[in-house]
Amino acid sequence: ESHPFKKMAGVMVSTKDIEDIKRLNHNFIVSTTPETVGASLEGEKKPTEVSKSLRKQGRTWALHVLEGPHAWLLSAAYILGTVVSGYPPFLAIKYCVWGDGTSENALGETIVEKRYDHLKYIALALDSLVYIFLPLLFSLLL
Repeated sequence: ESHPFKKMAGVMVSTKDIEDIKRLNHNFIVSTTPETVGASLEGEKKPTEVSKSLRKQGRTWALHVLEGPHAWLLSAAYILGTVVSGYPPFLAIKYCVWGDGTSENALGETIVEKRYDHLKYIALALDSLVYIFLPLLFSLLL
């Protein structure tokens, strides 16, 4: 028997050909699905080397997909920690090595020194570069 739309759609296969394709498709699914998914057709778990390998690859891809959100969260934590503390890393190193640019005289008055002031701006520029490229740096680390 012929399907009414077969001729109109230009289908050049017979009903028997379609039945053969359905049978082959069903047999292929029945013979390969258990090995691929690691379970019998009844749903009983039977891990195979193929299913274990596919799951391992799936976990690898999942971690790769999540690199972006992980890098974003790590960047946010780094920025919050350094900005809230008021000591971005390069600026903190500058303060540790050369101080904050203030000192006290014999009378106890605070004197602001300008000789290492340019280092503050260099440190801030370096900290800015870290902030700009932080997601990329964390992606490389992950």
